[in-house]
Amino acid sequence: MDVRITALMPSQQILRNLDQVTNQILQDQTEIATGKVLTQPSDNPAAVTQDLLTQQVQSQVTAWQNVAGSALAIAQATDQALTQIEQAATNAYATALSAVGPTGTAGRGAVIQELQQIQQSVGQLANTKVGDIYLFGGDSGQPPWSPSSPGMLVGGPAMMVNVGSELSVPQNMAANTTPNGGPVGDLLAALQGVITALQAPQVGQTYTVNIQFNYGSSTYTTTTSYTTTSPPTTITASPPAGAPPGPPTSITAVFEIPTSAGNVEVADIPIPLSDFSGGVVSFTGPTWGEIASAAAGLVQQAQANLVGAHAAFGTDMQRIEAAQAALSTQATALQSTRASLESAKIPNVVADLANQEATYQAVLQSASNVILPSLATYLGRYGP
Repeated sequence: MDVRITALMPSQQILRNLDQVTNQILQDQTEIATGKVLTQPSDNPAAVTQDLLTQQVQSQVTAWQNVAGSALAIAQATDQALTQIEQAATNAYATALSAVGPTGTAGRGAVIQELQQIQQSVGQLANTKVGDIYLFGGDSGQPPWSPSSPGMLVGGPAMMVNVGSELSVPQNMAANTTPNGGPVGDLLAALQGVITALQAPQVGQTYTVNIQFNYGSSTYTTTTSYTTTSPPTTITASPPAGAPPGPPTSITAVFEIPTSAGNVEVADIPIPLSDFSGGVVSFTGPTWGEIASAAAGLVQQAQANLVGAHAAFGTDMQRIEAAQAALSTQATALQSTRASLESAKIPNVVADLANQEATYQAVLQSASNVILPSLATYLGRYGP
């Protein structure tokens, strides 16, 4: 078989070379203009796939970062409000003591007014919200405190947020962990108790007394009444039916004052076990001053519980801060990964562009040396 190499063959090779060099020049120019290696899937299918997967992870991390930022802002506002409420509780305890006990000298009217102002201030702090979230209302979405029921909070469990694949933390305080609405609600109840105790007359006030007989983890309650007199009378009660035989492990007398809105707990007074004999507890009833002092003690106890709750909340806030820092580090690493996949190395691309342009000129120069045969040459070579 006779194979002839015509002048058309090198011409086609030159055109292919020019097309290849031109495409590379265009790619280099695009990378220099955009700063990116990947502008369309055909550039590098494997790298594009990896880049898309990295973008998906990056989007999730960004979403978690946004949630963590919002949650931290709410948690910080809650933390600040808790600090103010703790200070209010400290002031309330000192104020209450100024009017009760053997050293109490302040006028009761002025003390009651100041305690009511403190209670209102705590309630208003409890109604603080960031965006649509109440700091002390849990997930209820409603104001937890109402002036019509000043001694409690109403709400739901804390609002939990996910700031990672396996990390869920509260961003505000729950309002359903105690009958009064959590530690802040307990403080409001204690303030209501001491206000009510101070408002009661020193003689002639009738109290509902719930005497709690505690047997280990079980409590059996007997309810009686007591009216302050001078001198005080004796309170006597027996454990209710069903209580275990023998003496209890502890006894507490809970004093309540009946009001139009229901009974208000004003004092919890521990009773010595030595007052229990023959299945009956018998002790001298407290004076007005002793009840009022015990009411002030409930404010102090509520403050101590609030400090503990604040510390626990602070731990959760630190977890949000730690998660935010970890997410920031992860976001930086993902961005670096994407940059390594997408970003063009400009100095290398510029050098390659210069080489391709030189190659292009060389191909053009070689093309000028290829002279296609004229018709006369063709006829002269192949004619008769």
